[in-house]
Amino acid sequence: MPRENPRRKVRKTHHNGRIKFDASKSSAAITVAQRTARKGVLSLLPTLAIDILFEIFINLQPNDLINIMYTSKEFRTLLASPNFTVIWKAARLNVIGFPECPADLSEIQYAKLAFDCHCYRCGQRTSNGPQWEVRALFCGECLEEILIPAAERYVIPPFDDLAPTDLLATIMFKPPNYSHETHCYFERQVKRLAIAISGPIKSTNMLMAEAKRQVYTIRKHAQRCRVWEVEARARHQHQIAERKARMKVERREDIRLRLSEHGLGTVIDSLPPKLFENHRLVNSATSLTDRVWNNINLSLVEWIQEQDKARVARSSFGAYMAEHPDVLLPSIQEFLTISEVEAILKNPKIYPAPKELTENIPIFIENWRRKVALHLANMVTTGLDAKRAITTKRTENAKLAKLELATTVFSTACTRRGVPRLSLSLKYVHYPWVIAHSCLSEHATVQNGKFKPYRCGSKDLRHERKIGKTIIAPILEACNLSPATTTSAHMDTINARFICSNCKIRESAGALVTVYTWRTAIGHALVCINRAKGYSWKKLSDHAADQAKASSSNIGFDYMVGDEQRNAMVTQWGCRLCLDRGDTTARTVSGVRVHILSSEAYVLHD
Repeated sequence: MPRENPRRKVRKTHHNGRIKFDASKSSAAITVAQRTARKGVLSLLPTLAIDILFEIFINLQPNDLINIMYTSKEFRTLLASPNFTVIWKAARLNVIGFPECPADLSEIQYAKLAFDCHCYRCGQRTSNGPQWEVRALFCGECLEEILIPAAERYVIPPFDDLAPTDLLATIMFKPPNYSHETHCYFERQVKRLAIAISGPIKSTNMLMAEAKRQVYTIRKHAQRCRVWEVEARARHQHQIAERKARMKVERREDIRLRLSEHGLGTVIDSLPPKLFENHRLVNSATSLTDRVWNNINLSLVEWIQEQDKARVARSSFGAYMAEHPDVLLPSIQEFLTISEVEAILKNPKIYPAPKELTENIPIFIENWRRKVALHLANMVTTGLDAKRAITTKRTENAKLAKLELATTVFSTACTRRGVPRLSLSLKYVHYPWVIAHSCLSEHATVQNGKFKPYRCGSKDLRHERKIGKTIIAPILEACNLSPATTTSAHMDTINARFICSNCKIRESAGALVTVYTWRTAIGHALVCINRAKGYSWKKLSDHAADQAKASSSNIGFDYMVGDEQRNAMVTQWGCRLCLDRGDTTARTVSGVRVHILSSEAYVLHD
């Protein structure tokens, strides 16, 4: 058999990022290429009658005509013909608010300037907008080469008191050697004007006058075009936003319909609308296909079931809060993060919410309170191994007993925004009220988009041993009580009244004497001008204490009688539910009442 000649290799050359074949390729290769070439679906469009094409083209936009013109040589010849100028004009009129075609440009030139995205110099695609003053579109690299800063006036000398800016349009651009944007000329227009200046004087004067009128017209037209660009861009963004919103609604309704088939329709209706709408799997501007649904089905159903269980937990906990207004309770978010409650919420196998979630709320709260108390007690206890101390019930009770002492006091960051500066006694908090202090709750609301319960021992909470020994202990000794065993609850029960011995010595005869409770005495001791002599207190007799309790006091320019009214006038009360939302504003008792009636703060929202 004769030997077959090897197939001739066809050399490929690159041009502007595209691959094309040499003209020297073999006829066999050309035949194969022609046979394997696939005709486009609109390949027969140029063969239609002219009147049919005319009816089609006059309903298009200018950018559509430009794209069609670049598809084939036939269309380019057809649309570039002067007889088809009326088509480009009709397409221009289809654009809302588009300015009229200027006299120095044809319809096709105007359309390419406004809607084409290729550089006039290098032909590369660019995201730059048209340079309306120079009637061209250039990319960033070409602009650096063809623009001349207007400050370089030596390029064109002044002519009859006319500056170059009066004869040439300029655009704002930042040249490579400049630190800011400046007016720049187009190089080709500069050369054209330089040649005209060098001509006869008569023709030069006429040319200068015409150039001045033309520059004025071009600038006015460029200003209108920029206004149209801004309006068109805003209109386009609005259309995109409307389309996305419409797609989101369609996706949300489609998901709701599919979930209703799973029996979760009533569950979705019980959830807050924004919670379901803003879910990342629901709030998406992409259509919901079967493949997408199969990917998100499981996780979305688990999330809805978890939210339904959380709704039941919030409702049950809210009812428990209403039934126990005088009990120190965690916030709703803290309740949901209790380990036992969170285990039920996060387990997809447990649905619907079991009875244990609603019936064991007192047990959950007691476990939470003991856990938080142990965190605080670890700060108070010194010289013990924390790990060994928590292992036995006896050591836990011993640590909790120290936590309830009157000398055990904590300091918090009361200077935060939203927490007013009051007497220093409010800065030092005893157990158990330290758990509900506004600084701690504000510190522990949201971190990285998720709720994090506060950790005792943070920089916002400190155990003040020195305050307990030097300031609180003398107050207890004035009552003949031992600082090692006296609790803060016992001091509240006896409700004694005290006088600062250092201040009484310096007061003149007949002057009013300030009487303190044991808590307000702490604040006075911190600011007493005579504290250099040491802290010394005198406990009033029962008869004198009763007179002090029944006497009137000036608080906020109002005279209040009795401890109950005085406590009501101090801005130390707050809304617990608003605190969960980040509102740490302190109010008086009357202010709290107004707040509840005006904002219905205590109405639970699922």
